[in-house]
Amino acid sequence: MSADRQRRVHQARITISDVARRAGVSLATVSHVLNGRSGHVGGATRTRVLQVIREMGYRPSAVAQSLAARRTRTIGLIVADVADPFFAPIAMGAEQAAERQGYGVLLCQAASLAAERRYAAVLEGKRVDGVILASHSVRRPNAHLLGLVERGIPVMAVNRPLQPGSIDWVGFDYVAAAAAAVAHLVGLGHRNLGCVTGPVTGRSAYLSAQGAAEGFRLGLQMADLRLVSRWVRNVPLSYEAGFGLGRGMACWPSRPTALVVSSEDLALATVRGLRSTGFRVPQDVAIVSLGDAPFVEYTEPPLTAVRFPMEESGRRAVALLLQRLQNPLYPPAREILQGDIIVRESCGSCAATDAAPRPRRQHSQTAKGRA
Repeated sequence: MSADRQRRVHQARITISDVARRAGVSLATVSHVLNGRSGHVGGATRTRVLQVIREMGYRPSAVAQSLAARRTRTIGLIVADVADPFFAPIAMGAEQAAERQGYGVLLCQAASLAAERRYAAVLEGKRVDGVILASHSVRRPNAHLLGLVERGIPVMAVNRPLQPGSIDWVGFDYVAAAAAAVAHLVGLGHRNLGCVTGPVTGRSAYLSAQGAAEGFRLGLQMADLRLVSRWVRNVPLSYEAGFGLGRGMACWPSRPTALVVSSEDLALATVRGLRSTGFRVPQDVAIVSLGDAPFVEYTEPPLTAVRFPMEESGRRAVALLLQRLQNPLYPPAREILQGDIIVRESCGSCAATDAAPRPRRQHSQTAKGRA
């Protein structure tokens, strides 16, 4: 073993007891000096303790300090799928914001309710200061998460309101986004519009699907257009389901000329299904997706999509969680982030631009602040 390594090993073994013994003082006295509580220690004693600390090369244990302060400066981040382009930027934004504030992030992937429960227990055991949950679904029950709050570990939800008025959360305005997508298509001359979403009911329901369905109906209402129920389809959130729906449209007795689709995955699969039976996009069926993962710009045709501020949602989640740690008695916060329509070829617009109007609800203001 090298001399340098021997020195590091020796230093790692030095404890607060060693310092107290060498300085001839109590453990409490050394602790007061290390934590800056000078009022508890005389000047001469403090000087002697600091000199011994320097001579011995003692380094306080970060774990011991955090336990004493009842803070570990770590945040647990539970996401449904770390490979999903929806969650990756949320995690990135959260990690960057946490690092700037001197916090570490423990990332957990929980694709099921059972996994969520397991990781909630793991993070509690790790004594994290708080937990951020990012999820597509509106699944119940949430007792494992609400239990953390009851035991003093704040929970911050992204895209999944756990319980109205009880948990801080950041969401996206899917309703306004879908209504704006309808308005954009109507502006291009479409009058026969359909909507494709993921599940909207049950434990497999998705918040984006529910918002898309509501916003689609609102958009038709605002445009004074008729809702054709058979053109509104709820399917499993998978490529196979989207492809099957697009392919099956060839057999529909009548078809919409444009579709609003609740996710980019479903939208791309629907395009493939349509084209497999000879339909052209956008000439026969125009498509607008709610969701703008990086790859949709390079598909054929490139997808017109509503882009939501995913990284920003991660940053806001960390900010709200740290705010909760500082002010545990504040009322729960609720922030709804808006999206922007990115116009590309799939909608059939001849004036494609990255500066299309931002989707806004006309029936309510953006919900931002204390709810």
